Amino acid sequence: MHRTLSILLLAPILVSCKTKEIPPASNSSPTAGPAMVAPAPVEPRKKPVAMAPVQVTPQPQKVATPQKKPTSQALVIPKDPMKKAELFERLGYGRSAFTVLKKHEETLGTTFAYWHLRARAAYTFNSTPDVLAAVKKGLPLARTPAEQKALWLLKGRARFAQRKYPAARRALTKALELAPKDIPTRLSLLEVLAHQRKTTLYRAVLDQGLAMKPDRGEYLLAQGELLALTGKRAKAITHFTNLSRQPKVLPFIRARALDRAGTLLAATSKAKAATLVKECVERFPTFGCVTTEMLIAPPDPRHPNRRIRNVKRSLYSPKKRQ
Repeated sequence: MHRTLSILLLAPILVSCKTKEIPPASNSSPTAGPAMVAPAPVEPRKKPVAMAPVQVTPQPQKVATPQKKPTSQALVIPKDPMKKAELFERLGYGRSAFTVLKKHEETLGTTFAYWHLRARAAYTFNSTPDVLAAVKKGLPLARTPAEQKALWLLKGRARFAQRKYPAARRALTKALELAPKDIPTRLSLLEVLAHQRKTTLYRAVLDQGLAMKPDRGEYLLAQGELLALTGKRAKAITHFTNLSRQPKVLPFIRARALDRAGTLLAATSKAKAATLVKECVERFPTFGCVTTEMLIAPPDPRHPNRRIRNVKRSLYSPKKRQ
């Protein structure tokens, strides 16, 4: 009885707690309600982890120093006539130097330095009469062998420029006696002897120079010239070619040796000379072999039959039309 009474008392409570079923959502039914989506679970917030402070060391800033622009210094011409003339002569303006010196001849013409500088200035612009006049007045004022040698050397070169080889040889021989170790004087004398074809004297002067300076490049070139003067063309070509390949010799000496070998080759074979010119340009692009290149170059089409060389304008007088 008690069991039946408890069931009767609990029946209305169970009926009231019964929920209605919700139909499934459908897009085709306008009366259906929206589908219920369960909300995503919310994660609990994490406490921020405290980071250790980073110490930044300040870098020293480089201050750019302003670069100074190169200032072009103007050439200052001295007021002193001797210094002015010396500057002009050193720069290659021989005529300007000669004009300055000639203007002050009365006040400065009592010293060796004046006449030596005047002779050098005249030699710079190829005025051989002025060179000889200056040497004549300067020789009595020369006090040391070096001063005398300087004037005799200028006189010999002036005579050589005039193609007066005996007078040039006498002057240069005198200069070499005063300064036997002076290389430019010895080379100038060798050049005169080569033009005169004085092979015996040439050999003696060259041997003296080689005894003092056996590795001097100019003397090694002179050895090849002696072979060419004595008719030993093949040996001269071999000597010049070997000299052009010696690494201890200065480059411009090696280029000159190869050029001289090319001039000797051009007399018999222009094709071989052209091959040598190509090699010379590759090995010595700064200097080249200009003499050989001129020898093998084709003639001027305007003057195909011209054979005249080294003619001065002052010696050339055109024929008058009749």
